[in-house]
Amino acid sequence: GSKSIHCSRCDAVTDVQTIPATGHTWDQGTVFTPATCTENGTMRYTCTVCGETRDEVIPATGHTWDQGTVLTPATCTENGTMRYTCTVCGETRDEVIPATGHTWDQGTVLTPATCTENGTMRYTCTVCGETRDEVIPATGHAWDQGTVLTPATCTENGTMRYTCTVCGETRDEVIPATGHAWEDDYTVDQAPTCTQDGSKSVHCSQCDAVTDVQTIPATGHSYEWVVDQEPTATQAGSRHQECTVCGALGATETIPATGTEPGTEPSTQPSTQPSTQPSTQPSTQPSTQPSTQPQAGSTVPSTGDHSHLTVYVGILAVCVLALAGVGAVAVRRRRR
Repeated sequence: GSKSIHCSRCDAVTDVQTIPATGHTWDQGTVFTPATCTENGTMRYTCTVCGETRDEVIPATGHTWDQGTVLTPATCTENGTMRYTCTVCGETRDEVIPATGHTWDQGTVLTPATCTENGTMRYTCTVCGETRDEVIPATGHAWDQGTVLTPATCTENGTMRYTCTVCGETRDEVIPATGHAWEDDYTVDQAPTCTQDGSKSVHCSQCDAVTDVQTIPATGHSYEWVVDQEPTATQAGSRHQECTVCGALGATETIPATGTEPGTEPSTQPSTQPSTQPSTQPSTQPSTQPSTQPQAGSTVPSTGDHSHLTVYVGILAVCVLALAGVGAVAVRRRRR
């Protein structure tokens, strides 16, 4: 609206001012179209001053469903149906009742599993009686600790046999060859003798195998002198060399008669020192030849005097017999 100051004598106005609109004064409204469960309604409001009207939407109320009724019960494998009804308009809606699934028991063994074959476990539904079978895996063998059939050697594999404690099945495994266990020191296999080489080698402590065979040189004879015939004042003696280890005979020697050298003290003790270098050819010749020459200071017999010649011939005969005896002894010892 507006307001102004008017002239009292004419229609003139002044100081025109706007008076703001007062706005409608609406009543509480009247339901023009009621709302339903699915359709909006209309509320009409009327101004109590000017009679102007305005409409507002009344939202649809939506259905008011009851608790539902089972149309088709669900089973273990099939869905069911639940029907809900609106208590206002009677509209209905159906919902799926999910299948419950089977309720299996603890199962029964149809076929027991063995070490190598699967078994079968059967489960039964306690609601519908449906059954299902499951595999019981084969248990596998339960092997014992094994028994040695053939022990392994240094060079040959052995065999270990394992037996299943459930079914008696057996399996064999190779026991690898152990390899030689060589000793730290040499073993004398053949001791050397005076004339023959010996041998030594490294032995395996587990078998008869040997390695690193080496020759042990022959020791050689260890000779000492043995008197066969003691010399006398007029008769030569004899001696020979004999090995103290094996008894082999070595060189022979004649021991001069103790009285063949007048003016000297006769020796009755021959040398007994052993010789470590024996002669390979025993001597059968006496080491001292009887002298046929007169000693210095002796009296040479006159011509025609045969008494001294007879003595010399006798001494020579004795020496020859002694040499023959020594040779015979040497031959007998060699034959032994």
